[in-house]
Amino acid sequence: MSIVSDNTFSEITTQFDNKAIVFKNYHFGLRRTKKDGSQVWICTHKLCNSTITIHEGAIIKTSLIKADGNHEFEHPQKMALNVYECITSIKRKIEEEPTAPVSLLYDQLVKKFRKENGSAAAVPVFDRIKSSLYEYRSSQHPPIPKSLSTIDVPERLTTFALLSIYQGVC
Repeated sequence: MSIVSDNTFSEITTQFDNKAIVFKNYHFGLRRTKKDGSQVWICTHKLCNSTITIHEGAIIKTSLIKADGNHEFEHPQKMALNVYECITSIKRKIEEEPTAPVSLLYDQLVKKFRKENGSAAAVPVFDRIKSSLYEYRSSQHPPIPKSLSTIDVPERLTTFALLSIYQGVC
């Protein structure tokens, strides 16, 4: 058991809408919630068994984590929190501007990230995350119809319904 001196962490939501935390640029998923209300989080790297126990918003115990925040099982860190927020802002922009090209939105927000942070080296290149961004866009918007016969027009918008409304007004 060890306690890391800087015990700040950030809660995030994964792309699958699961709760997770970022601690020292390592990602942890919720393993279990104990009866006393404390939560045990485990590193998301498949070979790492590092854990963090949190109670009432504070880290009370860590396991297999060195004092500097690195894990006993050496593996690369995941995305930093500011990079994660950049990708989340790209997804928000996709929701706000459904017709804009995803690559254009990516370029705009990475340039903004570069201005604020000095470098965008930590942001994954577009080719690496484009499939997840396009998948996110398709999950937010209805699919484009393949043919006219697949379009479902509500009854209230049909010619017959509009004619009856028009005749009722006149």
